[in-house]
Amino acid sequence: KGHTGMVMALATSPCGEAVVSASADRTVKLWRRDAGALLNTREFHHERVRWAQITGDGQFIISSSEDRTCHVWERATGDLARVYTGHRDTVCGITSSRDGLLVASGSWDRTVQLWDPRTGEPRGCLGPHPYPTNQG
Repeated sequence: KGHTGMVMALATSPCGEAVVSASADRTVKLWRRDAGALLNTREFHHERVRWAQITGDGQFIISSSEDRTCHVWERATGDLARVYTGHRDTVCGITSSRDGLLVASGSWDRTVQLWDPRTGEPRGCLGPHPYPTNQG
């Protein structure tokens, strides 16, 4: 039921009713906070998942991985909605705006990529920075 590898990150939903966990076992899990019940498990990444978060609007779960991708999946159905491939190295952190319309992902490639989680379209790039981004 739980992860079979180290848990890399934890985040709560905007209203606090759910928790999402990212793991070295390449999975992202969605949990119901009050009962601790596992609601969904997804293994979309090919390498360790470094970070996961529920978007500010509560509709999507976003995750970043050592496979250099960010994944967006629909919280209600668990379906993979899109994959963002704008980074050239491990993506260590990911976060979204409160309205869920913008995602920022940070990478060891020394950039922070801004993109639309609904379309996967880039919205800008911050950097390059002198040092890699370590987390969201």
